[in-house]
Amino acid sequence: MLRISCGPLFRQERLRRVRKPFPSEIRQARLFLLFQRQKTDFVNLPELFKDVQFDENENYNESLDAIQYFSNADINAKGYQIQTFLELDKSGNTGILGTYVAEQKMYGSQINVTLQPRSIENCYDLIPVYDYDEEYTAYISENMIYLYPINITDEALNQEIHNNCPNSVNQLSSDIKPIEMW
Repeated sequence: MLRISCGPLFRQERLRRVRKPFPSEIRQARLFLLFQRQKTDFVNLPELFKDVQFDENENYNESLDAIQYFSNADINAKGYQIQTFLELDKSGNTGILGTYVAEQKMYGSQINVTLQPRSIENCYDLIPVYDYDEEYTAYISENMIYLYPINITDEALNQEIHNNCPNSVNQLSSDIKPIEMW
């Protein structure tokens, strides 16, 4: 006669109980850390800059090492206002392409790109530094950047430029700023 012995499914030494803290314990720990932080040499930056006066006529963006271009806001499926942006360094060799989420006041996806010149003046392929789903060609005209799919031919791009870029995928401007919600 064959006898099969079945032990318990879970052995006592394998079970491990994880204790989750109660919300009141979390709140207590957070308050404790906050009070500990206030006892240290915490610098209150808003208080330091309260009395600083900025000259409204001076353009502080001129001193920056990059120029930012933003699109008009689009609303995504979740109802967030999204702006596409391209930040180019002043040398014009590299940049950052990404999105800005107005409700969260933060930048979303971002990718570093290098600008590779095309045969048409002021046209560049935006080559991501790592594999990315979409690649673009940018035509830069004064304060505007027009984005096209990277597979657009030079002839089609030249025709678009002569027709004031009606079929661009996105239009970015240095005059448009990130949306301030609150």
